[in-house]
Amino acid sequence: MFIAHIIEAASLSIDNKHPEFSQSFPSAEQIDDIYLQTYTQVHEKIVRNQPSFNTLRR
Repeated sequence: MFIAHIIEAASLSIDNKHPEFSQSFPSAEQIDDIYLQTYTQVHEKIVRNQPSFNTLRR
């Protein structure tokens, strides 16, 4: 995930002047939960906006 890169970059650069800045990101478990929730919400919207089977049969 791209967020892992962002957190690592923050720990290597920003933490030098602002100690523990990268610690302010959500935990790995929280990021996994956010990712799962977002993925599920987006794909549910996609599926719900597909034409119905009856519409496709016409």
